[in-house]
Amino acid sequence: MSFFEKVKQSAAEAARLAQITLEVTKLQTQISSREKEIERKQLLAGQAAVDAYKAGDLKAAERVVAGQSAAIAALQKEILRLQAQILAVKNEKVCPCGSHLPQHALFCSKCGHKFTGSGSALPGAGGRDPL
Repeated sequence: MSFFEKVKQSAAEAARLAQITLEVTKLQTQISSREKEIERKQLLAGQAAVDAYKAGDLKAAERVVAGQSAAIAALQKEILRLQAQILAVKNEKVCPCGSHLPQHALFCSKCGHKFTGSGSALPGAGGRDPL
């Protein structure tokens, strides 16, 4: 392989890695936005509960809290989807112990977990944040 072919190959690899970084950053920004939205909805639900408590009628907050809770659940589901997209872009999977591994790994280098078939642990497995 000539010097120029190596340079060309290195430049192509750098461009590929830059594209991956850009895509992951965009997805992480979307996750951050969803997390902030969850915090706002939690504050709204909490304020409704406090206001209802002060009024002596906790039933009054029930509808607001239920609506905000449903919206929070949908946002959490969206965050899991975005985290799965990040793993796909990075060609990784997450072990139940929380370690990030190449998609083709058969065993976890940290805990020794054996992966069967092409399946990988889902984001959030083992109660840990996959990212």
